Amino acid sequence: MKVLSKKEGGFYNNRILFGSVFVLMAILLMVFVYAIEGVTVSLDKPINTYNSSSLTVYFNCSPIASLNPVNVTNVTLWHNFSGTYAANETSSSATTLNGTNVSFTKTIAADGIYVWNCVACERNATNGSVCNSSTSNYTLTADATAPSIKTVRLLTSLTKKGSSQNVTVNVTDVTSGVATVTVDGVTLTQEGTGDTYSSSLVNISASPITVTVTDHAGNTATNGTVTITFDNTAPTTTYANDSDIDSDVWYGKDLLLHLSAIDTGGSVANTTEYRNGTSGTWSTWSANLTFKSNLSSNTFQFRSNDSLGNVEAYQSRTIKIDQTAPVVNIVSMSATEIGPSQTIAVSANMTDTLSGLNVSLLTAWHNGTGGNNGTNQVTLALQNGRYVGTITGPSSAGSYIVTVNATDRAVYSRNSNTATTAFTVMNLTAPTITSNVSNNTYITNGSVIGFTVVGANNTYYNTSETTAYSAPQSVTTSTTLAVTVTMNTSTSIEIQVHANKTDSNTTTKSYTYLVDDVIPPIAFSGLTANQVINGTTKIIAVSSDAGSGTAYVDFYDGSASGELSLRKRDNSTPFTYERDTLILGDGNFTLNITAVDHAGNVNSTMIHVTVNNSRPQTQAVTDGTADFGGTGIYDMVPQITGLNSTNAVVTVAKGDSPFISGSTDLGSPEMYINISADTAATARVYFRIPTTQITLADTTNLIVYMDHDDDGAYEQRESVTYVNSVGGYYNFYFATTSFSIFAIVVEASSPNTGSGGGGSGGGGGSSVTKRSIAFTTSGVSVGLKVDDKALFVFNKLTQTVMPTKISGDTATFKVMPSGEVVELTKGQSKDIDLDGDGVSDMNLKLDYVSGTTKAFAIIKKAYASKKAPSTAFEIIDVIKDFYGGSTTYTAFELIDIIRAFYGGT
Repeated sequence: MKVLSKKEGGFYNNRILFGSVFVLMAILLMVFVYAIEGVTVSLDKPINTYNSSSLTVYFNCSPIASLNPVNVTNVTLWHNFSGTYAANETSSSATTLNGTNVSFTKTIAADGIYVWNCVACERNATNGSVCNSSTSNYTLTADATAPSIKTVRLLTSLTKKGSSQNVTVNVTDVTSGVATVTVDGVTLTQEGTGDTYSSSLVNISASPITVTVTDHAGNTATNGTVTITFDNTAPTTTYANDSDIDSDVWYGKDLLLHLSAIDTGGSVANTTEYRNGTSGTWSTWSANLTFKSNLSSNTFQFRSNDSLGNVEAYQSRTIKIDQTAPVVNIVSMSATEIGPSQTIAVSANMTDTLSGLNVSLLTAWHNGTGGNNGTNQVTLALQNGRYVGTITGPSSAGSYIVTVNATDRAVYSRNSNTATTAFTVMNLTAPTITSNVSNNTYITNGSVIGFTVVGANNTYYNTSETTAYSAPQSVTTSTTLAVTVTMNTSTSIEIQVHANKTDSNTTTKSYTYLVDDVIPPIAFSGLTANQVINGTTKIIAVSSDAGSGTAYVDFYDGSASGELSLRKRDNSTPFTYERDTLILGDGNFTLNITAVDHAGNVNSTMIHVTVNNSRPQTQAVTDGTADFGGTGIYDMVPQITGLNSTNAVVTVAKGDSPFISGSTDLGSPEMYINISADTAATARVYFRIPTTQITLADTTNLIVYMDHDDDGAYEQRESVTYVNSVGGYYNFYFATTSFSIFAIVVEASSPNTGSGGGGSGGGGGSSVTKRSIAFTTSGVSVGLKVDDKALFVFNKLTQTVMPTKISGDTATFKVMPSGEVVELTKGQSKDIDLDGDGVSDMNLKLDYVSGTTKAFAIIKKAYASKKAPSTAFEIIDVIKDFYGGSTTYTAFELIDIIRAFYGGT
């Protein structure tokens, strides 16, 4: 009886199996009907649908016979272990097996689901042999293979110890099927009918976790390699600020705080929180935070948490911010009216509810002399609940302000506040009276004289013409009393001014003035109307006032149809003005002279003149040699002679003056001019250079070099004056100081330098030249080569100035007999003490340097450096020295010393 199909891959074809079972059950049903009167069998072990984790299975069945006599002869075990349902093993007995447990031990070759049954046979005399089985086959599952754990998934491998965690496990068992899945004793729930089981693990505290899977046969599989990282460490918050905050210090500025969190437990710092104070809601920190005002309870708390919910125990910082100024009130002052330099006691209330008052910076001062927080500042001290101090008032009368200042203890930016009140310093001295016109001076009838009265309450005046005092004029601090002089017949007037104060201090002063109502006479001398003038014309004005005297004469001129301009004011006779007419150009001009006497009377006169400079006043140019005692200098040097008038003018054009060849200590002069020895020292030489020869910029760099002593070396250097540009020529002039050969040179930033010696007449070579110069206050310019000597007399001794080195723009001079060595750069000067008395006697200036050839020095007296006397006895000593004492002075020096004694310059 075959009821099972062949096993395929460890599993049986269910369709064939169920068909076989159906046939078997039909046969057994027939047997059962037949055997109702025969034998029955009970299947005892294993139970139906038993799952066995072993392939060795123990079977047990019991036959029970119902016929008499009872004679069960054998029991046969049927199964399909080999793939075919068939009798497998029979247990027989010579005696009856009725009611006996018949056992079979069978080893199954492979896991699978199998069926089995027992057939018992009975033999008796009546019915013969009767066999029967259990009413239905039992199912047996043999499963000796453990389940398979395919995957174990955690929501995260990083969590807090003691937290909950969801776990998902995927498992399979192909034979008996999965019975239970547990993780560390927690049973997981199957999701639907699949292979996935999941659950939430509560209070996870160990790692790794163990997954245990049990199938229905009792086979188990475990996985203990799934690890969990526990992070129960809260982040650490770092606190920083823009300065080291001291919890005991109040700060008078904004504080910028920075918070940052670091998590070393493996998770990520999630949120940083803070709050002002020790309670209340926590706020999320999002950026740097600036605190501008005092914090609640002066406490700042902060903490951080991570993504797992670990929360840091809060940290605290004490922060004290005080940006509120103290409150200041002046309660009282001992007086609001005081005398000069008297004291005032000041009392003030001061409070500061935050950082408190800085007792060293509680001060008071006034805005008088030394005021505004200056020398009169005092520190206030606490007495009987108030801050008090004593201030010394100003020495001058007036209204002033007392300022009281309070500063708190906040650092970096102290908070201060002030309060003010006024007080008055009363003038206890007598009034002062001054006049804007000096006593005993000339005035005109109708003049208004101003008297300034200071420190009076009332003032009066009278005159010798009106003896009664005027009505009192009220005065507050100071006023100007205007008195108009009204004369009848007298030539002088006395004005008396009286001023008094409410404190009985009075002042009376008298002034006498001389009255001059006559205008001063004024006239031109040596100049008539419509006269033709040219060159430099000296205009002379004659004015002699018999009254107060002529104070000054003003010289005006201008075009005949234009406005006159003031050219000069001359306040000493003879009143003169030299007019350079070349500047004006030819044409008709107006001259005006105005005389003003010491009383202020004015008189003027005016004439018209014609300017004509088309021909020079004097021009004598000849070719030849210079008239220096017959000594020849240059060939073809134009020579000017006969200029023996101090007012002479000569005009020379470059075309009249040929270039001179030959070596000199200059570069390339534009022109030379030779003026003979009979020329006056103060003649003015005009010369012209074609505009095609030099540029307009060169006109400011034109220099005249002077050779006074016929040695071919130029010892003096002066600037020239540019006049104008007319008819294709640039026009210039310079003043002579002696007869000379003059070289006109265009210089740039420094003089042109030659290549060596001084030309055909010597100079510039190796010979040493001595030059005697006048030692004057105006100074002398002298050109010196190395070892040349400039000689002058001081204190009856011959003094020597000698250059020892010339290089670039620098020269070194030695002064004898003092032995002083002076190094100067171009334009630099130095005062030198010649006699060792500690007072400078000479000023030495390096004017310029001509290459390495010559240094031009200006030597003059340094009388201005003589010490002015400070007492009358010292000035007497100076005068004694002037008249034969040990110190030598000139008359000019004596005048300057006396002027300095009286405050002059």
